[in-house]
Amino acid sequence: MNDDIEKWKFAVDNERLIDLVQSGKKKATCSIYDGTCDRVGSKSIITYDNEENACLIETCDNIVCKFNDVIWEVAKLEGETDTLEEWKEIHYNFFKSIDSSFNKNTVVLIEIFKLLDVYDKHTHMF
Repeated sequence: MNDDIEKWKFAVDNERLIDLVQSGKKKATCSIYDGTCDRVGSKSIITYDNEENACLIETCDNIVCKFNDVIWEVAKLEGETDTLEEWKEIHYNFFKSIDSSFNKNTVVLIEIFKLLDVYDKHTHMF
């Protein structure tokens, strides 16, 4: 495995969200857009809270839009909620808690990814 591959964690509920990725339910993640995004085809490793590797993913697409313009067909790829309204409420409250200037017109990045492999804790390999 290439040591240059980016490693990262989800900002909240990391372990639960990793379970959703590994089960195939979570295929996207959303963040406040900072002007950068992963290149389509790039790979990264999501890590557990203890820094151990959890899974290897590949970026399939990036969607940059205003928070208010996120549609259900995209939001449901996160695999976390049952309705767009619920998704927006949870994400709005979270983003507002980390950035007081966040509003419905703030630009967000939705990274769509596919699970390539799950890390084996026993062999320490993908």
